[in-house]
Amino acid sequence: MIGAAQVLALIPGVSRSGATILGGLAVGLSRPAATAFSFFLAIPVLGGAALVELAASLDEINGDALGLLAVGTVVSMIFAFLSVGWLLQASRAIRSRRSAGIALRRVLWCCFCSPCRVR
Repeated sequence: MIGAAQVLALIPGVSRSGATILGGLAVGLSRPAATAFSFFLAIPVLGGAALVELAASLDEINGDALGLLAVGTVVSMIFAFLSVGWLLQASRAIRSRRSAGIALRRVLWCCFCSPCRVR
């Protein structure tokens, strides 16, 4: 069911993580569990995309750029963990009905009112 909800991410303007969280809530997961699951689900996809990009640009990386790449990777990882931690805390504080209504309005907007709506 969560995977089926991810199909909503094919609609322009709908995020994959938002669709995953919405699917998790629909099958009865708590908000923090659905949010954490969404982020855990993204790890292999983002890691694979990073490896593909790295392999495509190996010929452009020299000794100087390697150090910058390492520092950038570590700093990005630190801020990603901090951001995810903050979002998980925020997801515990948000009421379910309010955010479910916001998500539903967003999906409806993207389907029917957006300039690049599904036809």
